[in-house]
Amino acid sequence: MNTKLFVLLIAATSLVGCRRENDPETRAINQVNANAPEFVANTPKGKLYRIIIDIGAGRHEDRIYYFENSNEVNINKTIQSGKTSRTETSVIIDGKEYILKQ
Repeated sequence: MNTKLFVLLIAATSLVGCRRENDPETRAINQVNANAPEFVANTPKGKLYRIIIDIGAGRHEDRIYYFENSNEVNINKTIQSGKTSRTETSVIIDGKEYILKQ
């Protein structure tokens, strides 16, 4: 397993774990999604891929984006607070996380 896939799996697992304890079916879906990232587009920076993380119970999905030959991973999480929600974007470069403040 290459380093990037390992980092993505850790990020996916941590996203799921932070929100709530998911049932085995949801965890199995996320494992399949992590092992088969979706091709999004060819860009000047390279091929862009996406992994969608299901957090279960009809809640918003989290999304992980990365370029094929890059040490950068972008994570878009939807944070729910009562009836409203906001998107939090974090970028991981060489293992260090940066969170966009709005």
